[in-house]
Amino acid sequence: MGWQILANNEKANFPSQRVLDKTEMDQLVFQESEQKSVGIRDPIHQWIEVSPEEKLVIDSPYVQRLRRLSQLGLVSFVFPGAVNNRFMHSLGVMHLAGQYGQLLFSKDDPQRDLCIRVLRLAGLLHDIAHGPFSHTWDKTIYSRIYPKEEKGHDCHRLALIQHPPFAKLLQSAGIEPKQIIQAWTEEPFKSILQGPMGADRLDYMLRDAYFTGTQHFGTVALDRILNNSFLKEGQLCFRPKIKDEIQRALEGRTYLYHNVYEHKTVKEFEGQHQK
Repeated sequence: MGWQILANNEKANFPSQRVLDKTEMDQLVFQESEQKSVGIRDPIHQWIEVSPEEKLVIDSPYVQRLRRLSQLGLVSFVFPGAVNNRFMHSLGVMHLAGQYGQLLFSKDDPQRDLCIRVLRLAGLLHDIAHGPFSHTWDKTIYSRIYPKEEKGHDCHRLALIQHPPFAKLLQSAGIEPKQIIQAWTEEPFKSILQGPMGADRLDYMLRDAYFTGTQHFGTVALDRILNNSFLKEGQLCFRPKIKDEIQRALEGRTYLYHNVYEHKTVKEFEGQHQK
């Protein structure tokens, strides 16, 4: 069927948009839920549920400052779309950590809900001490404060969450700072959060690939990996049948390093910045 050219006084016969009539509207129930949790739309995970306690921490200046910190630092000079920030990544890690917790911890465990809450907040706060320009800050500033540590932000976060105002904030959310520190440093929480297939790496592989336009590198079979995880003797384990999916994810991370994070022009910018 060919295109029809309309005269100036003719109107195209497009189907009108259907609008609910009053009877149908009356049948719908609009009511505020008693549950005060909120949802956040996210380009990677679509929908991230946030509890009232988590919202209290998210709305604090400590977490809100992450909005102004680039996730990829100077990578945006080469990949203009790399505008994702530490804030959105931290929300993603919180979300994935919670998904891991729902799958890994037994429903019969009386500590299950507490473990998931701690795990989610530890995921939210895992990058809380990052400075501007991502890991370049580690090499220029934190290297002087913590000369024996490669990742100074991981050291600084331990001091930060024990600072009295921050500790009080966490206590208001029903969590003690020492519980967050245990989640960062002790198994199985440590592997769930920042292991080879931890929430941190899974989120940044998907998110960084999305924002740099290199999704062919950051391919992760997320649901399959999560649903085939289990705990054994306090360690995060995966069923053998997803060995290929894990191998593909690890290879994708390698490709991201070679083609994005360590792109020759990015490294030149970083070198100039460190001078």
